[in-house]
Amino acid sequence: MGIAEDLTPLELLGVAIRSEIEAADLYRHMAARVANLDLRERLTFLQHEEEKHRRLLEAAYERQFPGVERVLPAQSLVPTVLRALQEETSIPELFRLAIEAERTAATFYAELAGRAEEEASRTLLRYLSQMERGHEVLLQSEFEFIQQFPTSYQVEHFSLGQEMIHLGP
Repeated sequence: MGIAEDLTPLELLGVAIRSEIEAADLYRHMAARVANLDLRERLTFLQHEEEKHRRLLEAAYERQFPGVERVLPAQSLVPTVLRALQEETSIPELFRLAIEAERTAATFYAELAGRAEEEASRTLLRYLSQMERGHEVLLQSEFEFIQQFPTSYQVEHFSLGQEMIHLGP
């Protein structure tokens, strides 16, 4: 795929940190817009995960470039996320964008792991890639549920009719 092949390691870390900041912002925005408490909890979980990733990358930045001021690019790998936050984008579309962002991040980290010279860097980048893939799977499941039940995110508690199932004698 060749994401950001012309960037230096310093610039790559900046891109990665910016992407994690934007991902956390996206999940915070999405959580604020859904009424379903379970879905809001999962989106808040994803927000916290991206914040942890940002902290891991910031620590790597400090280790690799001590004393170098952190300069982040204006936008991340997926500029459509910023636009989505500025517009009244539908919840299903936000999920589609989040899935795309997670897939792009996973690929980005996997490619960086393949180019990293230090084992510690490779390990961190492989870890981040796998975590982003997991986020993609979680989002895809939620997206499919929303497609099947379009109002599920609009109510606090979505029922699949369990109260109508009789399990007793």
